[in-house]
Amino acid sequence: MTAADLASALQELQVVHFDMNPANILQAGGRLSGVVDWTIPFDGAGQGDRGFDIATLLFYSYDIQQTRQALWDHALKLSGLPWTTVYLCHLCLRQVEWSRRYNLGSADDTRFTAIAQTVLATAKPALPLLRSSLRQHPGRAAMTIPPRPPCSGPRYRPRPQPCGRP
Repeated sequence: MTAADLASALQELQVVHFDMNPANILQAGGRLSGVVDWTIPFDGAGQGDRGFDIATLLFYSYDIQQTRQALWDHALKLSGLPWTTVYLCHLCLRQVEWSRRYNLGSADDTRFTAIAQTVLATAKPALPLLRSSLRQHPGRAAMTIPPRPPCSGPRYRPRPQPCGRP
């Protein structure tokens, strides 16, 4: 591999957090000072479309108008409307499911359900464009978003193992 090949490969590599929500962002004096809660469970994890991280921030701040527009613009620039729509729909499912499972009836459950309803209503006009994009780029349709890491903590109950398995 030549130095030019290495430089080109490094430019294409995008490190992705996959849970870039405001709780994982540290700031000091109004400036970004760090990002925490990195989970890289296997080789190759943490790579993907960085637009997913921007879409995650967009979902969690969707009810803040000034932030919403800036993040929408950036997500569209990075990933385009079809994939930003896919990412936001994924986040709706992921966050509402998590809220319902662990915080049913809480303020967070109510907030995330309302955000999901707004996001899905916003996403509906983009669905024909998404279908068209998937037809034009069928290989990209197979792209998967890594699952959330296993749950832990007091509410986590491991599945019982079938007989004869460790």
